[in-house]
Order: sequence, then structure tokens, then C-alpha cells
Amino acid sequence: MRTIALNINNPGNSQRTLPLFGFLEGLHENYAACRQFFQEIDALNQPYFPFMMSMQQMGLCLAACGLNDLPAAHKHLRKVLEIGLLHQWPANVAKALTFAAIIAAKSGKPERATELLALVFHHPLSPKGWLVQWPLIARQRAELEATLTPERFQAVWQRAATLDLLATAKQQVAELFSPDSSEITHSAPPHD
Repeated sequence: MRTIALNINNPGNSQRTLPLFGFLEGLHENYAACRQFFQEIDALNQPYFPFMMSMQQMGLCLAACGLNDLPAAHKHLRKVLEIGLLHQWPANVAKALTFAAIIAAKSGKPERATELLALVFHHPLSPKGWLVQWPLIARQRAELEATLTPERFQAVWQRAATLDLLATAKQQVAELFSPDSSEITHSAPPHD
């Protein structure tokens, strides 16, 4: 099916099908294949469209999180958050904060990770179907609960329900640009 979908003589098909196959691979924890699909999108050298760029960066971030490539995850997360905030796309911002939660957990910040994950689960504009389909999220949540103790985890989880999505995303972008961030690079302007 992949071959047929990618080889139909329509240039737009690859741009629409590659993200689908990439996300499916990522949710099945085939992270190298996920990364490859999203890198293929970049090779298409299509015109810059913010939504497609956001999707590509999300896919690359998903793969980087799964592969424990935290510098790449930081870079892609920052781009997704910047695009989501610029265009006021709460659903994309919520997806990005999911990756921020994983990065925080892998960086030894369990309370921050729990806050971000809880915000994503609580926010009404956050797409939740993919969260229950990605095994890494379930494992991460269980690890966070064990690390913080169930009581502390519940307190943080409940407190996070009151957080503002866009304000938290802006704070996350500021943290990604801070000197304490594990990767300090400047975003290149999107290619036209």
C-alpha cells in the first residue's frame, strides 16, 4: 500500500502520505523508519507551508524522543512551538508539549514532565487519541508516577489542570532558548 500511495503520479501525494506513514511508524515505535519518512518530506523541497512544516517537525521530534536523541528533539520541539504559537494553533501546541514532557522526563525533571503531560491530557483542544496509541506515553506516565510517588504525582497532575496552554508553551520556548538548555542553536528561517 505504501508503494502505491507514494508512486501515484501526483506530486502532492508524497507530501500527504509520507507524514501519515511516518506517524504510524512512530506510534508503533519504529523510530528509525519514522525519522526516514519525515526526512523524505524535506528532500521533496516543497514550498514552505507552516502546517506541513509543523507536521514534519512533529514527526522528527517524535522520532528523536523515541531514539533518545535529545539535542534533535529540542531543535524540532522549538520549531513546532514557534510555528504553533505564531499561528495560534492550540492543538499543535498541545502536541508539542507532549514532546516537551518526554524531554523533561528524560532530562531528569519529573515534576515538570508530569505538569506538561497533565496539561496535554486535560486541555480540551488537545488531541488525545494518539496519546493512548503511543506506548512511550504510557511507559513515561508510569515512570513519572513511580519517581514522584503516587500521591505527589496526583497533586502535580491536578495542579497542571489549571495551567494555560499558550502561556506554558511560551514559557517552554523561553526554556529552550535559555543557557541551561541542553542545546543552544538559533533557528534558521524557514526555507521558501
